[in-house]
Parts: sequence; C-alpha cells; structure tokens
Amino acid sequence: MPTGLALRLDQSNRHKRRYVSGVQRDYLYDVDTVSHPYNALLIQHLQEISTVAQIDGKYDVTTKTPMGDQKGVLTLATDGDSLTGSISGDQGSIDLADGKVNGDQLSWTANITSPMPMKLEFSAKVDGDSISGSVQLGAFGSASFEGSRIA
Repeated sequence: MPTGLALRLDQSNRHKRRYVSGVQRDYLYDVDTVSHPYNALLIQHLQEISTVAQIDGKYDVTTKTPMGDQKGVLTLATDGDSLTGSISGDQGSIDLADGKVNGDQLSWTANITSPMPMKLEFSAKVDGDSISGSVQLGAFGSASFEGSRIA
C-alpha cells in the first residue's frame, strides 16, 4: 500500500465502516453497503488517488552531468496519467513535454537550447518526498538525478 494510505475497519456501534485516509482526504463508506468485489476496486482506486497526490509538488534536484552537478527546481503536477511542470535552474526555465504517470513511475521530455539544442528524455520514480531517476542527454549518454520535495 502506498505511503500515506491507511485502512481501518471500525465495528463499533454494530456498524462496519472502512476508513481510508489518503494524502488529501479521508474516505468513509459502509462495508455492508458495498459488495465484496467492489471493496477491492474501491480500495485500488483510492490507492491510485493517494499515489498521484504524492507526486505533485516542487523538488530541489541535482543532476550528475558530464559538465558537473546541475542544480535546479523541478515542479510537477498530475492530471490522471498526464504529467506537466517545469525545470528551472541557472540557465532559465523550461516546460516539460510528453509527461506520463504510471503509479509512482514518471516520464517526460524537455527541449533545451543552451549550451546547445538537445532533447532530454527523463524517467523517474517518486518515493515519499524523494525523487530519483535518469535523463538521456542526446549523444552525450545518460545522467542520474535525485532530489527532495520542498513544497
């Protein structure tokens, strides 16, 4: 179960209730009113909501490039399985393109113009308040990056 999601069955007062606490909301439903197969689907859906809510935010990131460590701020926002955002650093800010979310796995591209035009291809994983991954640097191979949530 993703971090930030907790299930609790309350049988007090002769009512069976399941509480699902996510990152942004608490959900309450009567177990007796939802048939068993639907319980599993509901829990799976709530887990997906919790995972997505954990991705959105700003991260201080450091990328280990052939030109040395590059520091910046990565801003991410999800909408279903779509990912948008930007990367900002010493050389300005660029928008993310082709962003995709699959659970805690992310991918996106970014087109830079300095120090030379290049399409960067990112893949990443969010784990709590940490993000890590790799970026394809065109003809220059790949680099790793990692960071921590700041907002």
